Amino acid sequence: MHPGCWRTIRDRIPMKKPHLSSSSWTILAMAVSVALWQLLPFGPLQTISRISAFAFAGALVVSLPPRQRWWGGGAVVVVMAVTFLYWAPRQFLETNVTRIPLGTVPSVDASVVPGGESLNVHPPGKSGGTLTVCFYENGYAVAAAHPCDFPDDSGWALCVDCLSQEMVEGTPTFVADTPVGIVISGMKCPTEGRAKLPLAAPDEIEVGQTAQVLSADLGDGEVEVLGFTERKEGQFLVFRPASSSMSLGPGSSGTPLVQNGKIIGFIAGRLALDFSSRKLGLARLAPDVYAGTKQYWK
Repeated sequence: MHPGCWRTIRDRIPMKKPHLSSSSWTILAMAVSVALWQLLPFGPLQTISRISAFAFAGALVVSLPPRQRWWGGGAVVVVMAVTFLYWAPRQFLETNVTRIPLGTVPSVDASVVPGGESLNVHPPGKSGGTLTVCFYENGYAVAAAHPCDFPDDSGWALCVDCLSQEMVEGTPTFVADTPVGIVISGMKCPTEGRAKLPLAAPDEIEVGQTAQVLSADLGDGEVEVLGFTERKEGQFLVFRPASSSMSLGPGSSGTPLVQNGKIIGFIAGRLALDFSSRKLGLARLAPDVYAGTKQYWK
């Protein structure tokens, strides 16, 4: 065939312009969203960057054919949610944690008998919760290191059958529910002769070093002290278990943390939206718990 015929046939065949398929757009949207989310700045611009990431991903999803918008949008949301949950602890540490206290801490020069034992708190025949004792003092036990919001008023007797008899001294009675823990009378340390430990001042806490966990349930493990943070409930120490085998589950609130022979704080909870193997924990400063409950047991 004459070469000119080939050119004529080729010129008559319509050529399609290269374009991205709908699946390519979806993949691009997910990749860009993840990349932007991971590169978000930590500071005043973080909100603007997040909005931009959502807007860009949304625009790409809208460009998909109608039948693919639902699963394309769902895929983008899932990827961004997973990315957020992965980076949330890192962002919290970089934006909300400092090496020095952010607020005033009471000046306390005192020593207490450390706790660490589990305590089942509820009236006879009613439900309650399992907490950990912060410390013992003058026939009282301070526990939880956070408010418990029990439905009953103070002054009710605890269910003695759910308590270790080595901890009971008289009639265990619920005395007070404070922002830094609950107070119970009629309690004693189950270990005779347990030595008192002093409470550490904020400037005595060594950030970046480990602290010992005194717990009958968690075991005497260690945590890494990461710094201080301020939340709506007050000021807290931020820590992370030294081992992924330590679980900060329900009931661990009140567990004492000891560093250099002094009590630096009591576990009050853990950071929400943290799905890492070593979840970030929050602990009340020891002077705050002591000063906040002193009026009820002194």
